[in-house]
Amino acid sequence: MDYDELFVGMENTSPLLTTFGGGPGNSLYQNIVTIETDAGAFDDVVSTDTPWTGDVIHYDLGSGLVTTKIDSIASLNGTVTFNDGATWTSELLVVQDTAGNAFLLVRDTQPELASQGIESVTFTSVNSTSFDGVIQHSKDDLDFVCLTAGAMVATPDGPVRTDRLRRGDAVLTLDSGPQPIRWIGKRRFRFDPRPHPGQPVQIAKGAFGPGLPTRDLILSPNHRVLMQTTPCHALHDPLGALAPAKALTRLPRVRRLTGRREITYFNLLLPRHEVIIADGIAVESLFPGPEAFASLDGTERADWMRIGALCGRVTGTPPARLMLTTAETRAALGTGQLHPPATAPVPLTWSGARHRPRALPAHLAKRA
Repeated sequence: MDYDELFVGMENTSPLLTTFGGGPGNSLYQNIVTIETDAGAFDDVVSTDTPWTGDVIHYDLGSGLVTTKIDSIASLNGTVTFNDGATWTSELLVVQDTAGNAFLLVRDTQPELASQGIESVTFTSVNSTSFDGVIQHSKDDLDFVCLTAGAMVATPDGPVRTDRLRRGDAVLTLDSGPQPIRWIGKRRFRFDPRPHPGQPVQIAKGAFGPGLPTRDLILSPNHRVLMQTTPCHALHDPLGALAPAKALTRLPRVRRLTGRREITYFNLLLPRHEVIIADGIAVESLFPGPEAFASLDGTERADWMRIGALCGRVTGTPPARLMLTTAETRAALGTGQLHPPATAPVPLTWSGARHRPRALPAHLAKRA
């Protein structure tokens, strides 16, 4: 669809003006793809290959890791049909890569796309194809935030290994006291000998100070860690900010485990986004945003929908803290606006919750 790399846009959009999905075995919710991005120095913007060389993306369609680039982006008007027959019409973004594959992009501002499984999408007209990149906001990559099997999570009965936790078990939180686990996801990954964007990050024992963490803590690269902010700076929040682990590798004794060939990740979903304690430092629980829902397979989506019907909404809950992007984290570390916590986190031990979400300061509300 994009033949001329000196021209920003698609020369031929007619292949997009049709219906995708629908029919037995062809539902779009059965074709969810997780895309990892590697945008280099400006990693909040994933550039197309027009007119530059473009940034790299990675995904797996079932036949192994594909490494390619974004070729072009189109804004279209379309109608989404969900698996219960409901429809939703809006502006939708489609990304095509240099391998010829096209993906419907789930944006933070469109939680409707994460409300339930998508059966099909019909595109009716084109708004624009004059895009030279995709801006990543809080999500950084289309990926979950995960703990590894050996991480010790604080519970009312003491620390418990992540792989021994079960649905219904309570974990301690900084804001809401003990909270039950609604859902636990488990995913095992194997990596090629080459470095892979999904390889974990290790925060060594005592990297942030004595007992912070209490042992080596291994996290998925996008798992956010609670950091302290410096007063009188734009990103300051007295309760701290959540920073992705992959952006903390500039700190002493925090590193990417590029030699790791396989890993098992666990996702802990609570009634809402919370700050929990793993190996003595504060980290986030799974944030159930649109990108997390879009990454579920059909069985997991159905599970989330059952949980929502029984316990209230799953997606769309507010974040527990200010969530920083990778670029914001690295810049704030470099200027001294962000630093590791100096003391161990203290969870609430009773079940009452503080009033949240708090109103963001005006300068942060505009950014959010």
